[in-house]
Amino acid sequence: MQQIPAVKKMMLTIKLEEFIPEVYHYSIRNYLLQMYAVGYDEARTFNNYKRKQIVQYDETGKFINSFNSRKQASRQTGFPVSSIWRSMVEERPVRGYTWKYV
Repeated sequence: MQQIPAVKKMMLTIKLEEFIPEVYHYSIRNYLLQMYAVGYDEARTFNNYKRKQIVQYDETGKFINSFNSRKQASRQTGFPVSSIWRSMVEERPVRGYTWKYV
């Protein structure tokens, strides 16, 4: 669907539902236009970037596992994404593990 017709259709829905005050309609319309401008339409996401594969090592440097992204590593290991990121940035073990980009 083209950018302008899609935004018009969403704005019509917002206006008909009347759950957002009219004073915010202009701001919402601009926000929707910006989302479409950066590729939020056609099932693409804002962060349409190539994810880097990361590897998990123990404190001795022994390979443990590899993951497609920090988010996947967080889900599978239970470590917060912020801890994994901190280990990568500071290049030191966090909670006994070191993480690095492949």
